[in-house]
Amino acid sequence: MSNIPDTFNLVVYDESGELFSGPVAAIEAVNEAGPFSVLSGHTNFISVISGSLDNNKLVIHFLDGNMREFIIQQGVLKIFENAAEIFLVFET
Repeated sequence: MSNIPDTFNLVVYDESGELFSGPVAAIEAVNEAGPFSVLSGHTNFISVISGSLDNNKLVIHFLDGNMREFIIQQGVLKIFENAAEIFLVFET
């Protein structure tokens, strides 16, 4: 059985640059199929996202139980080799 770490690295960007970088335990968001969560060890994928269960928010969960939220309109989430990048897009 493989040993999956408790956290994975996440970097969040918007048009001005990097907003967040660090280890996280989980990400909550919504795509066209509905709400979903990403945990460490998630398969590689790319998806357009539009928030989470809490009114257009991207929710990041930390191992200590704390959370951080980003208000988003839309973005792109990329998971590759147990690391995540999110590129937030804001309509003007």
